[in-house]
Amino acid sequence: MGEIDRHNLVHWCGKVVSDPEMLAEDSEGNKVGSKDFKLPIKRTFCNVAVQRICHALGYDGLEGQIANQMVEFCLKKWIVPCGDNQDKFNAAGQAAEIGDIAILGAKGTPHGHVAIVHPGKMLYSGTWSLYCPLVANVGKDNKICGANYAFPVKEPTPEVFILGRVIA
Repeated sequence: MGEIDRHNLVHWCGKVVSDPEMLAEDSEGNKVGSKDFKLPIKRTFCNVAVQRICHALGYDGLEGQIANQMVEFCLKKWIVPCGDNQDKFNAAGQAAEIGDIAILGAKGTPHGHVAIVHPGKMLYSGTWSLYCPLVANVGKDNKICGANYAFPVKEPTPEVFILGRVIA
């Protein structure tokens, strides 16, 4: 892990959130951008975005799963950092800085939400009263943003999962 891995993570996060195929769809299957998301959104692609980024970085363990399934899988198979929410977010940000794959995930109805942690300066969230990492968010709005934007509900904060390719 190192500068090349970090560069690849940045590249693939940007490529996936910019992909028109990742735009949300309305009830008729039409792609809609963030300016149109007042429409009823039928389908978003956060799980596909996570799968594509992971695949590009050499990991295929999440293929075919929706967000809730990814959260369950990662709880069993990935590293779940210890400590309070700030400690967990710090660990996710540090993992991304060295090019390791970290995912934030929240189970929900009907399918939950997941996002890959993107390297960069952590942003303060007044909602959560802590610093949170950037994420490659794909949902109603596709962009690199603070985790507090991607997971706007105050409680609970999303779970943190780290693949741990650098741990010997």
